[in-house]
Amino acid sequence: MEASTFCMERMHCALAEELSSLFHDHGRGKENLEQSSSSSAWKKAMTACFAKVDREVGGVCPHGDCHDISKTTVCCEGSIAPENVGSTAVVAVVSASQIVVANCGDSRAILSRNGKVIVLSEDHKVIGI
Repeated sequence: MEASTFCMERMHCALAEELSSLFHDHGRGKENLEQSSSSSAWKKAMTACFAKVDREVGGVCPHGDCHDISKTTVCCEGSIAPENVGSTAVVAVVSASQIVVANCGDSRAILSRNGKVIVLSEDHKVIGI
């Protein structure tokens, strides 16, 4: 499976796991997810999500021992892609009151509102090697 396909199929699940863990750890239920406007909470969840999927693509089990994890979590015994293969990703969570966007790599999210472009993210590019 290619890295981009794996990310497409896994990223939303990893984010849901991180959000569930974050809100469960802070004693808030899913009903408060829509009301959360804490940028630090979203940043923490998105960062953990991207890091988790990156580890999984690289073949590192995020839970240590591949034999002791729950069946709802992806376990990676081997690499999804060779070391020199990667992917870019954009994740957007849209609710009635907010849009939360995270990206990695040379990718971007934009919004068109009444024919005007609103930039929602910045590319991550290597500069001056």
